[in-house]
Amino acid sequence: MHIGAHGGTAKTALQVNTLTFWPEFQNNPAADIPDRWAVCRNLMSHVTIRDIAHASGFSIATVSLALRDHPRISKQTRSVIQLKAADMGYRPNPMMAAHWCAVRSRQPAGFQSVIAVINDWDYPERWQNSAYIKPILAEFHRRADALGYQVEEFAIGENQPLRDAERLTRLKAMARVFRARGIHAFAVYSSAHPHLFSEAAADFANFATIFVDSAYLTPSGLIPGTRHTPFHQCGASVYSNMILLLDQLRALGYRRPGYWPNQWSELGLGGEAAAAFNFYIKALPEMDRIPVNWTGWNPAASSKTFHSDFLSWLESGKPDVVICGNLEVRSWLESTGRRIPQDIGLAHVDLSPSEPGWSGIDQRHDRIAAAAVDVVTAHLSRNERGIPEYPKNLRIEGQWVPGTTVRRQD
Repeated sequence: MHIGAHGGTAKTALQVNTLTFWPEFQNNPAADIPDRWAVCRNLMSHVTIRDIAHASGFSIATVSLALRDHPRISKQTRSVIQLKAADMGYRPNPMMAAHWCAVRSRQPAGFQSVIAVINDWDYPERWQNSAYIKPILAEFHRRADALGYQVEEFAIGENQPLRDAERLTRLKAMARVFRARGIHAFAVYSSAHPHLFSEAAADFANFATIFVDSAYLTPSGLIPGTRHTPFHQCGASVYSNMILLLDQLRALGYRRPGYWPNQWSELGLGGEAAAAFNFYIKALPEMDRIPVNWTGWNPAASSKTFHSDFLSWLESGKPDVVICGNLEVRSWLESTGRRIPQDIGLAHVDLSPSEPGWSGIDQRHDRIAAAAVDVVTAHLSRNERGIPEYPKNLRIEGQWVPGTTVRRQD
């Protein structure tokens, strides 16, 4: 207790704070304040993991793991500790968690675990070495390393065609390898066969899983044997990106946009880009509406067939700018004698690093990869594994890239 300058009793900082937040204390005699302090201490108390350990008889480490529902602690022990914590009024401190997260982010992370990246393509080396995939995997590795996780890549294929039955057998065997090695999380990037993971879902019941930029929304029946993948997903905000692209083209003065989709990508994403395009053009004058040319899923169609169909669509629709999902469209346009962008504009819905200079949308696949690592590691830290009751679908917004294949219209 401190003596004030005028000989009176000075209030401590805690007393001042209490009188500030509970004004009714100000008119009470000093003798009444100690009883009020008991109330304040109860209000300000926080049950800690150490308190629960002392009350339950378990070690602090055991209590910490049990409160995070860690499988290393038996289900019975977890239940006992969690009930004791609930009885004591324990609540996790989110501000403390955020503090330690910030502290760790400024330090080199220690090794925590392995995240497996599954490559389900029949020709895995083409996938790994593509200009599209390599920077994405690099970002996945970088983000995982920053959080203290190692990334290992596993391939199902062996550079030869496989039947679904053989792919499924190999996928189930891979799950057994993961369990034997103590790998508890995996990511599937740009999956070629997402339906197989639905069939093998029971084999991956004890893993934290994320599908990244995968063809996971293909409606059943459009491609035989496909169905919705029941895992968490992270990908591009395809619908919003198409609206952003169209807004930018309108701002440049284009009035008759036409969309020539990549049939595989459009099917894989459930027609999102086409839906956004068709919705957008409803606001245009009827004479400027060019419907999406969609012939359906035709795996037997050749590039020559698509080229011929494109030229017919181009002549009938007469767009002043072509939005596409195929890099071949540029050469098809140039084969007609049209100059880009002087005679016609060209924009891509998903820019590729292998073709610099295009105008269009950078879907920020690097950010998608980093977000996927954040999602799967968060589920690991909370021990949320297996097929989720309510799968999450995280979408990342893309960015407009002006490029050189469009220009401002007169």
